[in-house]
Amino acid sequence: MQSIRKSLVLATLLTISYVQVCSAEIELGFKVGAYIPSDAPFNSEFDTDLLLGGTLGLDSNLGLQLGISVEYYSADSGDPRLGGDVTIFPIVFSAQYNFLPRYYMTPYLGIGLGPYFFDRDFANGSSESSTEFGVRIFGGLKMFEDRPINFVIEGGRNFVDFDGDNASSYQVTGGILFDLNPVSRPRY
Repeated sequence: MQSIRKSLVLATLLTISYVQVCSAEIELGFKVGAYIPSDAPFNSEFDTDLLLGGTLGLDSNLGLQLGISVEYYSADSGDPRLGGDVTIFPIVFSAQYNFLPRYYMTPYLGIGLGPYFFDRDFANGSSESSTEFGVRIFGGLKMFEDRPINFVIEGGRNFVDFDGDNASSYQVTGGILFDLNPVSRPRY
């Protein structure tokens, strides 16, 4: 019993220390950009189109950031045989490394995974829906991270299949992040 108490006290102290060292802040933002289908047959049917999204992140002083992003892409088919449109709604859980946390300009790299919800409506009135697991690798640049409002530009590559077809894509986005609980930052 004594060793359990010691372990609990030690775990509590380590947790409190970690939170203090990390000085984690919560970021909430939105982004807009282009979703670019890259592989056949998806790229022959659907063109580059608007991508809208939102993001929520937990950012630490240690460079590690955990987050979730929700996005929306919809496009009409360019295939005269099938016609119709597709809607893609990915929810991606991610981890990223900020190379210079809390600096004026902060480059980052990350990886994410999660469900991609597909809804395909064909010109003949039929439809098909599917939820597929996908992976995203991404990188970007946060600007003004030393302030409560940040601008961000990001590029990414999605790896996902839909109904046996490769629906992988690239995406390029820009957006604004708001620090909901700004922590004190070093001034350089």
